[in-house]
Amino acid sequence: MPGKVGNPNWGNGRSGNPNGRPGNPAIKELEDAIKKVQKRHSKTLMEHFVERAYKSDNVLTAITKKRVPDLSSVDMGFNPEKPLSLSNVLETAIKRSYGKGK
Repeated sequence: MPGKVGNPNWGNGRSGNPNGRPGNPAIKELEDAIKKVQKRHSKTLMEHFVERAYKSDNVLTAITKKRVPDLSSVDMGFNPEKPLSLSNVLETAIKRSYGKGK
């Protein structure tokens, strides 16, 4: 065998980047800003979103599209004659999407 393949500066089982990929400073800045504002308002960003969802269908739709997979009314087992609550709809969708209920 004529020679070793690969970088001779790295030993077997050692990563060429032991500290991992560098973080994105913009993401870190956003996370820090969210934490700072959460402390000031004494609630998490998700709690704020949920409160807004109760006040605006547009916010509810945006959150639902991001957090709950697409399911048809047949998949959800909805009865159009029966009123639904936001919490029941989301709970059912999440359980169904992760296979934890029918």
